[in-house]
Amino acid sequence: MFSSKNKVNDLPPRPKPPDTRQILEDLNNAENCDDVAFKLFAKDYADSSLHESSQNDFGKSSSSYERVKTYLDIIKKLKVLKLSLSEHEKLLLADIEDMMKLTKDIKNQAQAALIQ
Repeated sequence: MFSSKNKVNDLPPRPKPPDTRQILEDLNNAENCDDVAFKLFAKDYADSSLHESSQNDFGKSSSSYERVKTYLDIIKKLKVLKLSLSEHEKLLLADIEDMMKLTKDIKNQAQAALIQ
């Protein structure tokens, strides 16, 4: 009933991860690509391509994978920092509003003291 003799492996082989040149080509062809990290990644690749010429294809794709992984980790950290910054901005705006109210109250009290 559950024999593995008739089982056919229909899954295609896993594709290879894109190499650096393919990633850069995708980034260069992308519209509205004004993300600084992508430009830094491209510049970093151009600078390091001279040093990697002796590595095999696996080493190059592994290096590319590590760079992309690092980039994605940085993006996650930036999102957390963005939320934190947004919360602090709200607190600062509330503090500014409180200070403006207190300033107005002090000004009114000073004017009332001068009138008496």
